[in-house]
Amino acid sequence: FALIRGHSWDSCKVVPSSVHVGANHGVLSTGTPSLPTGVCTSSQASMSAQKRPREDSEDGSLQGSKRALFGQQETEAPVVCAMDFGTARTGYAFAFTQKPEEIQVHMPGGQEAGKTNTSLLLDPRGNFLAFGSKARVDYYMHDEKGGMLFEKFKMRLNDNHNGAEPSAQALNGRSQLLLKVITQSLNYVKEEAMAKINRSQVDAMSAHDIKWIVTVPAIWSPVAKGMMRKAAFDAGMISDPNSNKLGVCLEPEAACMACEDQRMSEESAQSANSLQILKNGDKFMVLDCGGGTVDITVHRVEGTTPLRLSEVCEPSGGPWGSTFVDDGFEQFLEKLVGSESWGRFKPSSSWVEVMEAWEKTKHQFDPSDLSDDPANSQRIIIAPLALFLGGDALQNSVHRYNEAHGSSIEYNRRGYLMIPVLQMQTFFTKVINKIVAHVKDLIIANPVSYVYLVGGFAESKMLQMRVKIDLQLANPGLHVIVPMRPQLMVVTGAVLFGLQKGSAIQSRVARSTYGYGALIRYDASNPEHTRRGTQKCDGKTYVAVCQFMCLVEQGSKIQVSDTHTGRGLRPVSVDQTSVTFKLYSALPRDPYRPRHKFVDEVGITCIGQVSVPCIHGQTSEIAMSFGNTEIKAKAKNETTGIECQADIKYDFSSL
Repeated sequence: FALIRGHSWDSCKVVPSSVHVGANHGVLSTGTPSLPTGVCTSSQASMSAQKRPREDSEDGSLQGSKRALFGQQETEAPVVCAMDFGTARTGYAFAFTQKPEEIQVHMPGGQEAGKTNTSLLLDPRGNFLAFGSKARVDYYMHDEKGGMLFEKFKMRLNDNHNGAEPSAQALNGRSQLLLKVITQSLNYVKEEAMAKINRSQVDAMSAHDIKWIVTVPAIWSPVAKGMMRKAAFDAGMISDPNSNKLGVCLEPEAACMACEDQRMSEESAQSANSLQILKNGDKFMVLDCGGGTVDITVHRVEGTTPLRLSEVCEPSGGPWGSTFVDDGFEQFLEKLVGSESWGRFKPSSSWVEVMEAWEKTKHQFDPSDLSDDPANSQRIIIAPLALFLGGDALQNSVHRYNEAHGSSIEYNRRGYLMIPVLQMQTFFTKVINKIVAHVKDLIIANPVSYVYLVGGFAESKMLQMRVKIDLQLANPGLHVIVPMRPQLMVVTGAVLFGLQKGSAIQSRVARSTYGYGALIRYDASNPEHTRRGTQKCDGKTYVAVCQFMCLVEQGSKIQVSDTHTGRGLRPVSVDQTSVTFKLYSALPRDPYRPRHKFVDEVGITCIGQVSVPCIHGQTSEIAMSFGNTEIKAKAKNETTGIECQADIKYDFSSL
């Protein structure tokens, strides 16, 4: 059990309206006078007991736990290495801190600057076999059908898992825990990066010598980011789960930094170069279109030398990445050859060859000629499908499809399928329409002068054309800028993020409403209390369900330096070594409904818990920061004055 006496939460600049700062020395109290501020907990509450380990010192301090604010004090790493771990493709880049201008970009498993497929192959026992394009080839061509091939599994971090720990399903239907699949993938990329980094070193570095940066979508929850941190620790990238040698970088923010660092492509030269064109007060959007998701941020320029930005609105986006264009192409092929033939073809190695050819066609497709002249048809290498089904069978399928759909697709004996330009566009239209409609609504609410189109999907000329035409027609004077190699903007920007001494982002907008649970004294005249029952603690009667104590409201502007501090936390039991309280996120409220009051209400989810080291007879405080890319917590023993990291243990089943 834990008890808070004289409990107070000081919030720097962001004070939720559900609580107010009292006149008595800044003590926070609830807005309802009948609810006292003294709170305690039991097994159902937010503060829980932990048995005191024998090795603790007599004063309750945790030996060797002195750390800097929001992280360990660590020396500057000689190398910064970033991983862009995407839904469809993965790449990494690094730079030595003595030569920060020389950023090297690499494809895992290859020599060129680029990205490989985010495909992981495990054996039937769950051991690593291959990653990237090799994983696909080995699975389909080298008789590894007993193994498990995982693709598009990053999207599972954005799914609802109904209270179960997230898992990923392989193509053969078998499953593995999502944490393990991500860990195996990060470990492979880590080993590839280490080999490249140490190639030019006299004394080999270890993974723990390096500053690692992992990119994540800005729309991800704190729990999803927490799983990436746990996977990085399990992969051996860092020696401590809370190590500052791992940074989490939001993908649009990384792309923003890279755009500022790079001259724009020739086709957008009329918009001038990078963010150097921007002035104080200008607003711009980063439209990061990847394989699985589209991630969008809007920033205001607060300073240009050096660049300082503030977030205008909370990040948004959705599952509108290029893999959904692939789905459209696959659905077309299934209609073309029939469900029975498609069911036999897709599990074969020939499917891999066709999809590899489609990937190149997808990015190279130029929709500028809108005529339906057969001479302008798009050629797709379809020879593997013809060999699998037989050339005559495929020719007959094309004839039947044209008759049924009024199309003019052609198949020639050299292995090409000729698809008219207008029909090619249909594979893109549904996905791009969603992107454009969402961006238009965002710009209406938050006008901007520039849109930076980045990400792997931004390589598509079809997407570039639609974004430019549709947005500029609706917003005359708007500049849409596409950098060179847009798919590498995130990974190179992430290296810049790791090299910077301070954050370019000065403030962000809260993605969700966050708070903690605290017990309150029971009031028999309050129907909210009577329907929840009672529990006893420390000889007093409390409501059986914790009250939701709001710290940050969704949409609130939070400075990166803002902290929210709770003071006067003390244990009840003599054998306690810490107090633990639960963190909650709340969905946006219905405007016609009152504010969230208790943690059992619909829309409130426990996302994790924070432990504060403290033994009986002592008091502690905890400071939380919501303005960084991750939620951070720092604890201080008020009795001894010792500071330490407060571990946030995320509940992955809450994803």
